[in-house]
Amino acid sequence: MHRVCSILARPAVSIALLAILLYSLWLVPSADTSACSVLGWTLPGLLVRKAEPFSPISVYLVRDGTGFRVEDIEKSSTQGLLNAMEKNADDVIRVFLDYERHAGGLYDVTSFDDEYTVRFRPFSTTPLTNEDSARARAAFVGWLGSRNGGNMPGIAETLSEGAPKRWIPNWPGIANTATAAIGWPLFVLSLGWVPPKIRDWRASRRQRALNDGRCPLCGYEICGLKDGVCPECGKPLRV
Repeated sequence: MHRVCSILARPAVSIALLAILLYSLWLVPSADTSACSVLGWTLPGLLVRKAEPFSPISVYLVRDGTGFRVEDIEKSSTQGLLNAMEKNADDVIRVFLDYERHAGGLYDVTSFDDEYTVRFRPFSTTPLTNEDSARARAAFVGWLGSRNGGNMPGIAETLSEGAPKRWIPNWPGIANTATAAIGWPLFVLSLGWVPPKIRDWRASRRQRALNDGRCPLCGYEICGLKDGVCPECGKPLRV
């Protein structure tokens, strides 16, 4: 351990470590947040703005017997849509897939947690029953996972009941956090050369003052008084 500290305690090592740490600070946050907003921590005490739901998919659910089917169509007006499907408002629901990305990490964004939720907007003023909500959700999730539908099996699995949350590591952020966790302690250890340098500088300064005939503490003229006590401040004078 002593040998490691002696190798670290050099000015060149301190400068190199400080440069690496400053570069890692400049990279914060290194996560790609262009797809959506981020909720999470980067530097300690700095909270990134709250995530806003993003709806990448919006389709219609049409009552079909006791269940629902997906109609992926668009119309300029609500009535035009109802007429095109030959349905009344009680049988049509618009469904949205909302997406939020959350980030975690105390030094940098080190991981993502993608959260998908299903939101319904019935065309009628009558609220959906629990049974209808469950059937509508099942129809939409099934459509998302099918090849002829949304073709998003990963998201469909995430929306399944009891599915665990997806944790997505952000490797640049993890590397940046590891750099900080390892680099800052090493940088502190590398400053072991500072106290000896300060002691040498103070001893050199004191010796120069004595050689010039001045008190090292107050600068009082002490020509001829190499030993003894400074008559001005009382500092002991020793060569």
